[in-house]
Amino acid sequence: MSKRKMKTSKWVFFSAFLMLGMMSFSWLQQGCTGNYPPIAAFVPPPFTATPTPTPFNNTYNFENNTAQGWTATGGNIPGVVMTLAAPGDITPLYCLNLYAPFTANNTSAGIVHTFPSIDLTGGGIQCEMWIDAGTVVGGFPGGQIFPSDGTNVSYSYYANLTQGAWTALSLSFPTSIYGGVNMSKVTSIIIQAATGGSGTVIPGNVKIDDIHIY
Repeated sequence: MSKRKMKTSKWVFFSAFLMLGMMSFSWLQQGCTGNYPPIAAFVPPPFTATPTPTPFNNTYNFENNTAQGWTATGGNIPGVVMTLAAPGDITPLYCLNLYAPFTANNTSAGIVHTFPSIDLTGGGIQCEMWIDAGTVVGGFPGGQIFPSDGTNVSYSYYANLTQGAWTALSLSFPTSIYGGVNMSKVTSIIIQAATGGSGTVIPGNVKIDDIHIY
C-alpha cells in the first residue's frame, strides 16, 4: 500500500472514530436512552451565498407622454409649471418642459424624483437639458444634478448650458461617498437649471429629456 493511501485510510478511520465518539457523548447526555441522534445533527448546513442586489439602471425618456414619477421643484422661485412637450431630444416624441418665471440671478427651477433607496455606487446620472435662448443675457446659466440620501445633499455639480440648444449633463460616482452623500442609499435626485450669478435674466422654458440613472 502506498504512503498516500495509508494516510487517507488513517484519516477516514480517525473521522469515523471521532463521529462515533460524538454520537456516544450525545447518547450519554440524553440519559443513555439508546436513541442516537440522526447523522444530520453532526453535519453542518449547506453554504448559502448572499444574493447580490440588482444594480439600479433606469432610463426616463417620456415617450409614453407621462412624467414617469418626476415632479416640478421650484428651486427658489415660485410659479414653476411642468408639462410634457414635443419634440424631445435624442428620443424625439416628448420631453419634460418647465415654464420658469426667472427674474434674477442665482435662481433655479427643476424636477425631482424620490426613491425608497437605490445604490448608485460606481454609477452615475446623465440627461439632456435645454434653456431658451435669451433667458440669461450676458451670463452663464447652468445645469445641476443633486443626489440626496435623505440626510445629505450634494450641491457640487454645475455645467454651463448653451442657450437655445440641448446640452448633455453627466455626473458619475466613482466612490461610495460623493459630496457627503451615501451613494449606496440615494433617496432622491434633483435635476435643475440655474440662472448663474451674472447677466440679465428673464422668464424662459427649461426642457429635460433622456434621463439615465445607473
